[in-house]
Amino acid sequence: MFYRYVCYIYYMKIISIVTNNPTFIDLQFKSFQKYINIPYEYIVFNDGKDFPDVVNNDIPNKADIREKCASLNIRCIDLDNDHHRVQTRPSNRHGDSLRVMLEFMKKNKGEYLIIDGDMFLIDHLNIDKYRNRPCACVIQQREIVYMWPNLLYIDLCKIDNIDEL
Repeated sequence: MFYRYVCYIYYMKIISIVTNNPTFIDLQFKSFQKYINIPYEYIVFNDGKDFPDVVNNDIPNKADIREKCASLNIRCIDLDNDHHRVQTRPSNRHGDSLRVMLEFMKKNKGEYLIIDGDMFLIDHLNIDKYRNRPCACVIQQREIVYMWPNLLYIDLCKIDNIDEL
């Protein structure tokens, strides 16, 4: 029981992977300020590229994402993605970013809202209705069944087997 108490000392963290448009950070942050009524920390995982690439319209944008976060006082974690110069499959690239995000979450146990970088709230989000569960997610099915990582609430203080995720 003490462990769970320690987990809740910090604010919920809202985390997002941003790959292409730094303007989305500003819009997303404004939507959180307007529609989330609990304390939170917004963290951007910067998957922008330092090289021309199809996901950034051939304009390097990693520094632009970093600068946008700094201007809004948002924590920005750069993702190492130089290997994406040769990795062309979008799903594999996204998986790389999600693995880094998951490792961060495991090292910083707590309550998280994961939201894709181009998604914005349009109404109030009542996190309290999810807090009695370890996770609230959208289930996807393609070749496998999985939790859609673009909108996901997860409380790592309530999950004992996080290494299986």
